Amino acid sequence: MFRLVTNCWVLALLLLSTTCLAENNDAQLRFRADIPARCGIEVIDAEGELSFGEDYDLREIRLRLVHNIPHGSVILRLKNADFGGLESSLPSEKFRFQIDVPQRYEGDINYWRNGIQIEKDQLNPDQIIEIRARVDIDESMAPAGEHMMRLDWESLCVR
Repeated sequence: MFRLVTNCWVLALLLLSTTCLAENNDAQLRFRADIPARCGIEVIDAEGELSFGEDYDLREIRLRLVHNIPHGSVILRLKNADFGGLESSLPSEKFRFQIDVPQRYEGDINYWRNGIQIEKDQLNPDQIIEIRARVDIDESMAPAGEHMMRLDWESLCVR
């Protein structure tokens, strides 16, 4: 009789365990990611060509704005400019830049030092912008020789 009672207890425990396991079929699982905010400029093509005159007709520089903040905006501005000697003979208003975001912005060096604010939804999906440069004088009036511009652009993200 003692053996039968023990077997009944074991059977009862097994049934109880099976019931507990059967009720615990569901599990809530989660994957989590913490993506840091990114803001900056990635250079795609750093070798543009400088135009003279009224048209931006030569090769552009291509940059990607790195900006992963939803519903934010970017301030793009010219941080530093070295015109390699041209600035000694020309006023700064003669140096002009055109930027396609895809919307087109155009202005002289002072305009770009102040910068523009670009809303995230204004950018192409690939966030590439194109920058063209020109000197607002006829090429025949420019001093002979090779002319090189060195520009530092910066982006500031606004939430």
